[in-house]
Amino acid sequence: MPGTRDVLREPNFRLLFTARTISFFGTNLAPIAVAFAVLGLSNSASDVGLAFAAWTLAQVSTLLVGGVVADRLPRRLVMIASDSASFCVRSAMGALLVTSWDLALRNRSSLCPWRLGSQARSRTSG
Repeated sequence: MPGTRDVLREPNFRLLFTARTISFFGTNLAPIAVAFAVLGLSNSASDVGLAFAAWTLAQVSTLLVGGVVADRLPRRLVMIASDSASFCVRSAMGALLVTSWDLALRNRSSLCPWRLGSQARSRTSG
């Protein structure tokens, strides 16, 4: 039986594994960064709640669109495009945070690209 490290010798799997790991950490650390950013800007728990409400609204509003897009377009294209768009949006969020732009504008669209890709990923693993 081949060892579990043998699979990392495959270039395509290694690329997929690396990309998914980076995407996983970026996606799951973003809410923590947003919470601290909101607290740093306003020092208000209510504002943190409003930021997460906007975050949740963005997630829910793109779930249906993500499902339709993932069903109609090639899954690989959807996953690459959504992760690339998510990287761009999160990079813009970081740049805007450093320059003190309005956090609410950054937060509304932060998970839209990720939701499209998550729909495609759920259809490839099932």
